[in-house]
Amino acid sequence: MAAAHDKDTGRVLHKEKALYQEYMTGLGGLERFIALSKSESLAVRRSASLGLLNLSFAVLNSHEIIAREGVQAVLRNMHDEDDEVRANGVWTLVNLLINPRNHIYCKNEETLRLVIDLMKHHDSNTRFWALRCVCNFCLGTGATQVQLAKLGVLPPIIDVLQNEQPEKGHATDARMKFFGLACLSNLTSKNNHVENMIAEMGIEILFELTQSSYPNIPAEAAKVITNLAVQNQDNQRKMVESGGFVHMLPLCESESDACQYQAACALLNILQHPTAKTKVFDHDGLDYMYKLLVSEKNEIQRKAAAMLTVLAESEECRQKISAHKEAASIKSRLMALSEAGDLNNFDSLMARVRASQALSALEDDNHTHYKKTVLQSIEDVLAKFQFADAPAVDNWNRDYANIKENDIDEVNTDAIRAVFEKFTENLQKQAQMGVLRTREHA
Repeated sequence: MAAAHDKDTGRVLHKEKALYQEYMTGLGGLERFIALSKSESLAVRRSASLGLLNLSFAVLNSHEIIAREGVQAVLRNMHDEDDEVRANGVWTLVNLLINPRNHIYCKNEETLRLVIDLMKHHDSNTRFWALRCVCNFCLGTGATQVQLAKLGVLPPIIDVLQNEQPEKGHATDARMKFFGLACLSNLTSKNNHVENMIAEMGIEILFELTQSSYPNIPAEAAKVITNLAVQNQDNQRKMVESGGFVHMLPLCESESDACQYQAACALLNILQHPTAKTKVFDHDGLDYMYKLLVSEKNEIQRKAAAMLTVLAESEECRQKISAHKEAASIKSRLMALSEAGDLNNFDSLMARVRASQALSALEDDNHTHYKKTVLQSIEDVLAKFQFADAPAVDNWNRDYANIKENDIDEVNTDAIRAVFEKFTENLQKQAQMGVLRTREHA
């Protein structure tokens, strides 16, 4: 039955086998596997642990395992001295943690300590599934992330990234490094305490992994670097001083859109540091930004335009951009983007607005082009979509009406920016709620 599941994600590939697993639970299979986890026979424990694992792939069964005190059987399997039983136990916990509602029943300090201990185990397959557990635990609250860090989760993760991992079962060096990075990505998504600890332990290895030949690793490494650089000037400075641009800028030429996007996110955050703004020119950074700017992906275009805006806020950098051999092409592309976009999605809208903001900054036109583009973009979106009635929309309508009554040159840029931010907030919220309506055109 295990072959019916994707070996990387553990998700069911065949619905009929998932249905069979649910029937097994209804026929008492779950209780038998739980009871047999206490057997003195290794062969029986192996079969029982595999049976419990197979049942855990079905969503309904994950609830049943929790409800019938199966977590204790899972933990017994995780403590087993046999590599096969232990790995099956950890894999079962990974499956249970896919559902966030199960976290409250599985997450306690004893279990977290056990998982962290298993990340240091001599058996690489056990370490692999322990890494997967940490990934899923990290999808919980920021408090869980801090607790994991305080219990010592970072050193074994960094060890996986720094050293080659032997292949066994589902464990390969590339997979373990990918999930090690995924752990760091999840750990750094919500908490500065964890970000600072990782920055002290692993910036160089993160840059090294951006050069990996394994398809998904460079993008995942760039995602961790992005998180570390968010509003953290110490980390931004360390990244510049550690030669970050040498590693990050070439990712802008990757054949992978995901890798280009993550590189753009990381570079945008690093460029918030004053030192980075001047250093990036020493590494032909503008050439790489232009390559991102001509991407067909809106999400990449908007990040590239945002980088140019950040640079152009410095008069010295603005002059350097204007003197660059591709200056005319950059401005032409920004103009095209600020007039384009079907505006059927958020990235399309933001690519247009960010491009106009960058062009205004480069032309030093007192934000005129940016302000005009924002107001025109709002009108274009409202021509396609209609907000549902809501107090927040009513408040926004009043603010927007007040701005339209005035000449564009007399309207404060911050007022335009505030109205646009409220507009996008309402737009995203109503789209998520399913109440944003498409207008019918004759």
